[in-house]
Amino acid sequence: MFSLFFSCEKEREPEITTGSVDGMISDAVTLQPVAGANISINPGNFSSITGNDGKYVFNDLEPGEYTLQVTKDSYQSNSKSITVIAGRSSKSDISLSPEVPVLAVNVSSLDFGSSSTTLPLEIRNTGASSLDWTISENVSWISANPISGTTTNQVSYVNIVVNRTGLSQGNYSQSISITSNGGSYTVMVYLTIPNPYA
Repeated sequence: MFSLFFSCEKEREPEITTGSVDGMISDAVTLQPVAGANISINPGNFSSITGNDGKYVFNDLEPGEYTLQVTKDSYQSNSKSITVIAGRSSKSDISLSPEVPVLAVNVSSLDFGSSSTTLPLEIRNTGASSLDWTISENVSWISANPISGTTTNQVSYVNIVVNRTGLSQGNYSQSISITSNGGSYTVMVYLTIPNPYA
C-alpha cells in the first residue's frame, strides 16, 4: 500500500530587489519632447540619451535616493532627486528651459557736445546662446555702423556718427533704439550746434 501526497504550495516567485526610473524630457516653453538630451543618474553614474519622443529609462537600480542630471546644448541644465523602490517604476518627467541671450549696452547716453562726430557704443550678451541685435535711428543726422549683428560672448563695437551739416544753431536730443532677441534698450544722443557768430 502506498499513498500519494500532493502539495498545494505554489512555487515561490523570486523576490524583486531592484527598481527603475523612467520619464520624459520636455521643453519648458513649448512643452514638446527634447530629443538628444543627456540624462545621468547618480550614484551609479549611468547615462542615457533621449530619442525623438524625449523618453528615457534606467532599469535594475538598487533601492535608494538618486539624483537625475539633464543636459542639452542650448538649454539650461536641470536636476531632480528621486527615490527608487524595489519592484516599482518611479516616474520623473523633467523640463529644460532654453538658454536665452540678454542684451547689455555700456552707456545710456552719448553726448557729442559741439564738435564730436563719432562716439563708440558697446553691445554685450550677458546671457547664453546668440544675441541678434539691430539699431534703429529715427533722424537723418544720426547713423550707426554697423546697424546689426550677432553677439555671443564677445563685445560688438558700434560707431554712432552724427552729421552736423544743415543743422541750425541749438541743442538737439534724439533716442536710438537697440532691439534684439534678448531685450531692447534705448540710448539718448545729445548734440549742440553752436552760434557761428558768437
